[in-house]
Amino acid sequence: TANNLLLNKIDFNGNIVWTLNPDPKNSDVALNVLNGKDGGYNLIYINLRHHNINFGSLMAITIDANGNIIKNYDLNLTITAYGSVFAVSTPDKGFIFTGGRQGDIATNMVLAKYDANLNKQWENNFNSTAGGSTGFSVYPLHNGGYAVAVYTRAFGNGLNGSETVLYKTDANGKVH
Repeated sequence: TANNLLLNKIDFNGNIVWTLNPDPKNSDVALNVLNGKDGGYNLIYINLRHHNINFGSLMAITIDANGNIIKNYDLNLTITAYGSVFAVSTPDKGFIFTGGRQGDIATNMVLAKYDANLNKQWENNFNSTAGGSTGFSVYPLHNGGYAVAVYTRAFGNGLNGSETVLYKTDANGKVH
């Protein structure tokens, strides 16, 4: 049975203004709804149609203020399903996200920036050779860069070889 993604816009009084089911034939898991351009929204979700229950394709939809899909886009990332993908809106009404991308050996942390039209501005992968890394939170900084909280097993120093690391990046996602 498919897990259908359903998005409702609700007014101040709790009344449903519109309902959107962008892909009723497939199993999808919603992750983030963000403010988009012109009063619309960006919806980030995992589509499990081509993968097993553990992995999925990261997708994004741009929705106008009336609940109409403007663009449905495959972000071309196979990520750990039900894992962490965290996205925040950016000043240009696009978004930046971090999460875990399935690599050949382990999960690798990914950090990517998209503009308001779902055009990729840049993507950075932080490869791990020992156990994997996953981004759990990203926060825009006043200087245009980002702070990224990462769960990693790459260093092997923490409990059971895992630890949390805080990365600071520039506006293009390069770690300092």
